[in-house]
Amino acid sequence: IAVVSYIIQISLFKNTSVLNFTKLYGLFILIVSAAIIDSKRRIIPNVLIVVGLVFRLLLYVYEILCVDNIVTTLKNDLIGFAIGFVFLAIISLVTKGALGFGDVKLFGLIGITSGSLCTYSTLFISLVISTIVALFFIIFKKMGRKDSVPFGPSIAIGYVIVILLTGY
Repeated sequence: IAVVSYIIQISLFKNTSVLNFTKLYGLFILIVSAAIIDSKRRIIPNVLIVVGLVFRLLLYVYEILCVDNIVTTLKNDLIGFAIGFVFLAIISLVTKGALGFGDVKLFGLIGITSGSLCTYSTLFISLVISTIVALFFIIFKKMGRKDSVPFGPSIAIGYVIVILLTGY
């Protein structure tokens, strides 16, 4: 985690503002925490989501007071939230819980913090990673076709890849 954290710091300092760095790095800490807990206990605690929402609310206050283009940011974040939370909540309900609601809330937090492109990219890469991991476990008979894989670690890896490649 320390090495990935250092790489993210270096790449973000080159390409982004302090505000954007604070958003992405704060979210990174929450996502990695969620991934660790999800891999061990198969749950993403609500307290992490609440901490993330309070963190984002404080950053919104700063943005309202100090940033000129807050309307564009709000639109982008709401679209990200729709992709991350609303779309995945519908999928979770239709699939009768195949996608855990903690994962849905975590993606909602990613959306409201990082915006639409980061959310969409993270979702896509996370799904690819999760599929590869599940196929690996099935092929090597570590799990059956009906077993589930915690999605939190795939979300964390997907988020890190997106940040390293794009610097959102």
